[in-house]
Amino acid sequence: MQRGGHCDGVYGPPPLPALARIAPRAQCVTRSPSAPFSEPLEPELRQWGQLCPPSGTLEGVETTDAPNQPINPGFAEAPNLPEGRALTLPGRGTTFIRDIPAAASQASTAPTIILIHGWTVTTDLNFHQVFFPLAEKTGARIIGMDQRGHGRGIRPRALFRLDECADDIAALIDELKLERVIVIGYSMGGAIAQWLAKRHPDKLLGAVFCATTCHFGPEEKKLGMWDFLMPALATGLTVMPSSMRHAALSRVAMFRRTEEVPNWMREEAGRSDPAMIVQAGIVIGKFDARPWLNRLTLPTAVVKTTQDTTVSPRRQQLLIDGLPNVSVHECNADHRAAVSHPKRYVHAVVEAVASIQARS
Repeated sequence: MQRGGHCDGVYGPPPLPALARIAPRAQCVTRSPSAPFSEPLEPELRQWGQLCPPSGTLEGVETTDAPNQPINPGFAEAPNLPEGRALTLPGRGTTFIRDIPAAASQASTAPTIILIHGWTVTTDLNFHQVFFPLAEKTGARIIGMDQRGHGRGIRPRALFRLDECADDIAALIDELKLERVIVIGYSMGGAIAQWLAKRHPDKLLGAVFCATTCHFGPEEKKLGMWDFLMPALATGLTVMPSSMRHAALSRVAMFRRTEEVPNWMREEAGRSDPAMIVQAGIVIGKFDARPWLNRLTLPTAVVKTTQDTTVSPRRQQLLIDGLPNVSVHECNADHRAAVSHPKRYVHAVVEAVASIQARS
């Protein structure tokens, strides 16, 4: 296992090609595919309503590099975002992507980075503060895509499934004829990235998992009230009038934000399908990659949010311990790192991407 350094809160690393040439700080550990998990799970995760909060909708822009300084509420107006467009994936549906071209000087060598957002949010809400810094620091082509039922993502007739989301990204890679792809999955997006690495490893250079785990549910396989409440809620939202559905979803997406929410965030959150968001919540709670995680032999990296009270560091460590070819890059922030501490988050991701390139 290779461990990267702590994030220092500044855009410190040199551009990616230079980073990729730096010798790894420690040797990566290769585990036997049959090696069992040794860490017991904590009895249960936090309240479900806090499982995957809207990481792009919470505490806004960092105003200082000092770790304990307050941060301001965020963009009052819509931020500058990369070019966006609708994209039809043959046989699957139409989704929405943001796309930043690779730097001209590095177009032939830089990877393509695909950002996979978390639950209840969209690619804009999750990554609006890091699109351009990631492009600047890596020279890579940066693509973000709204997932099924989220934002302007695909609206399937079938129920939400994480493996189908992974297949959507594989279809995106084929449709755009992408090569040297590194996926970066955030929270729920980390589970999708794990499925993608399992089902389509030939399409990837590597995968980065951020603020996520390989198992979100309780240790014991027991049905709880959530298993009965969520399907009923999903059904209710399906038959609810459209205006009421979107008002309900906007409240859910912003429920932990105490300051005034910018209108652009409310509007963006309101694009999602409330019934599919609830379906996604059910699926996330049942996600368990432990039986096959140690078969993901492609280069991987984990950005571990060390102050995370949503997906705890212990949960994240479970993912780290199960991966056979992984580097670890700590980020001193909570679950909202990409929004609350974007400089630290970008620093950790750039290190992670460089580590994957060095091992590819």
